[in-house]
Amino acid sequence: MKKIIIMAALAAFAAGCGTHGNGEYEQLSDNETKKLVEFGSYITANSDKVTLEQRALLENTEPLVKVLYEGDKEGKIYISWDIPRTIAHAEILKKNPYAAVPRKTINLRGYGKLTKPTDISWSVSFVNQGDIVISKAPPPGTETPLPPAMTPDEMIKLKKL
Repeated sequence: MKKIIIMAALAAFAAGCGTHGNGEYEQLSDNETKKLVEFGSYITANSDKVTLEQRALLENTEPLVKVLYEGDKEGKIYISWDIPRTIAHAEILKKNPYAAVPRKTINLRGYGKLTKPTDISWSVSFVNQGDIVISKAPPPGTETPLPPAMTPDEMIKLKKL
């Protein structure tokens, strides 16, 4: 019986380690998050895959920011910008916010101690939205065979109808 109580106490203690009693890790302050995003913006803007036009657009676009904590002020950060591909496309959007223009999504991911941006392992990826092809293939096993090829005589008969 003593072993069960000791094991339960150790399990409760281990579950509480690294937290502040409420089950959550210490999060970055708004100022720390802002500095981290600024550092990430700098890394992204200086990538050789970003054009001068896109740098200007990046500076004027508010990114989407998500932080997943795995410890006190430690874990993963995801920063994403969805920008028009060119300034000309941005001008079209100013006139009509619902216009369909080619876009580029820039994703920056980092992992590590979030209070030390230079020590974080950063990864940048770029997606040209117009290059994405979504296939509407039927589920496996439901494919229908293609009809047999028509002969020229059958095609002429079909045209006459």
